[in-house]
Amino acid sequence: MAQSCLFLFYEILTLRGSQICYRQGTPTVLIFFTHSGYSREEILGCNCRFLSGPDTSVDVLEEISRHICCEEACTVRLLNYRKDGSTFRDLLQVSPIRNASGKVAFHVWVSP
Repeated sequence: MAQSCLFLFYEILTLRGSQICYRQGTPTVLIFFTHSGYSREEILGCNCRFLSGPDTSVDVLEEISRHICCEEACTVRLLNYRKDGSTFRDLLQVSPIRNASGKVAFHVWVSP
């Protein structure tokens, strides 16, 4: 799978954490399922932490959390894990999306 594929996640912030939501027929999300080895049923309603593993940088994860808490966008390089345990490097862009009143409604996670 080419690393230049676009992976798109809609992360809706909840008190329990972020959830992966699926938009019917979105090809970019389907690419993620193929690339990661997980099925739609396995990841819907989960957060992206399941992609982390023993060599995933805690500092990078904390950087993402800081930017989310400050309602700021960020771009990071992250080591993720597929279902089979193999790794892949991810250039991850996280951006807050605001509603009409200016409040953050959700975050979009894009991996170009």
